[in-house]
Amino acid sequence: MLNRKSIIEQVGFRGLSLALNLSVALLVPRILLPEVNGVYALLTANVAIAVLVIGFSLESAIVYYISNRHFTFSGMIKALRMVFVVQLVAVLAVLGINGLAHNAVAFFPAEHNAISAMWAALFLLALLGNNLLVSVLNGLGKFRQVNLLNACQGIVQLLMLAVVMVTDRFAEHKLYIIYLLVLTNFVSPLLALFFVKYKPAPEEALPQGIAEKPKMIIRALMQYAVIAFVANLVQQLAYRIDFWILDYFNGKTALGIYSVGTRLSQLLWVFPAALATIILPAVANEGKAAVYKKVKQLSVVGVLLGIGAALGLVLLIKYLGVWILGEAYAGLWIPLALMLPGYAAFIVVILSASYFSGIRKVHLNLLQSAFCLVLIAATDLVLIPQMGMNGAAIANTVAYLGTALLSVILLRKYAPDKIEQ
Repeated sequence: MLNRKSIIEQVGFRGLSLALNLSVALLVPRILLPEVNGVYALLTANVAIAVLVIGFSLESAIVYYISNRHFTFSGMIKALRMVFVVQLVAVLAVLGINGLAHNAVAFFPAEHNAISAMWAALFLLALLGNNLLVSVLNGLGKFRQVNLLNACQGIVQLLMLAVVMVTDRFAEHKLYIIYLLVLTNFVSPLLALFFVKYKPAPEEALPQGIAEKPKMIIRALMQYAVIAFVANLVQQLAYRIDFWILDYFNGKTALGIYSVGTRLSQLLWVFPAALATIILPAVANEGKAAVYKKVKQLSVVGVLLGIGAALGLVLLIKYLGVWILGEAYAGLWIPLALMLPGYAAFIVVILSASYFSGIRKVHLNLLQSAFCLVLIAATDLVLIPQMGMNGAAIANTVAYLGTALLSVILLRKYAPDKIEQ
C-alpha cells in the first residue's frame, strides 16, 4: 500500500541503508586507492550490463504478475527456479567459452586469467539471485524483509572493510579486497534462504492465472519484460558510458576518483528507489488516479530534499574529504558539485518509471532511457576529452536534467484522466 505508514517505514529503513551505503562508499576508495578503485568501478559497470543481458530485466514483470495475482504463487516459484537454472547455465557457458578462448574477455579490467573470470561469474550469480529474490518479496509486499536483508548485507560489508582497514590486510594485494566485496553479495540470498518464510493463503493455492505451466509463465514474463529489458539496457549504458569514455581518455586513476563522486551522488536515489518499489504494486491495489497524485507529490518533495542533500554532500567532501578519503581525492568535490544537480532532478524519472510500468506504458521508460543515452553520449564525447572528470560531471547534469524534463512532460500527458479520454 502506498500510504503514509508504508512511506515512513520505507524512508526509515532506507535511512539506515543510506548510512551504511555512505560508510561503504567512503571506505572502499580509501582502502583501494584511486587506480584499483577505477578497476573496481569498471568491474561493477561491466557486471551490471551482464546482469541485465542474462537476467532480461524480469524484475518488473515478476512484481507485476505476483502483485496482480495472475498466476498462483507456487506456479510462479517453479517458473523462477527454471529461470535461475537457465541463468546459471548461461553464466557457466560464457565462462567456459571465455576459458577456451584463453580468457580473451577481461571481466576484471586488464586481468586476463581464469581466477578473475571465476570471481566475475560469482559476482554475476549473486546479483542475479538477489534480483529474483527481491522481485518476489516486492511483489508480495514484503518490503520490510527486503529492507532488513539489504541492511544486513550493508552491515557485513562495513564490518569487513573496517577489519581490512584496521589490520591493513591485503595492502599489497588489493584485488583480494574486491573478491571479498563480491562475496558479501551472497549475504542477502543466504539469509533469505534460511529466515524468510511465506505461506500462501488457501485461495492463492487455487488456479487463478492464465496457465500454470512454468514455460507459459516464463513466456508471459518475457513478453511483459521485453520493452523493460531494452529500456533498462539503454539506461544502464547511459549510467556507465562516462566510465568507459573517461577511462579511455584519462585512465583508471581519474576514473577511480570520478567513480567515488558518482557513487556518492547515487545516494540521493536511495529514498526514491525505495518508494519506487511500492509504487508498481500500489497501482494494482489502489488504482491509477490515487497513485498518480502521490507520484507527483513525492516527485516534488524528492527533488527538493535531493537538492538539500546534494548541498550537504558537497560541503562534507569539500571540507572533510581529504580527512575521510585521503589526499588522493582532494579535488573530488568539484566534479561532485557539477554532477549532483542532475542526480537530484533525476529523482522524477525514477518515480515516474515505476508508475509507467504499473499502467503498462513501459515503452515510455524506453523513450526516457534512449533520450538520456543520446544526450549523455554526445556531451561526454565533447566534454571529456577537453575537461576530463569535470566534463563527465557536466555531461551527467545536462543529460539527467533533460531526461527529468521529458519525464514531467510524459507524466502530464499520461495522467489517468487523459488516458481514459
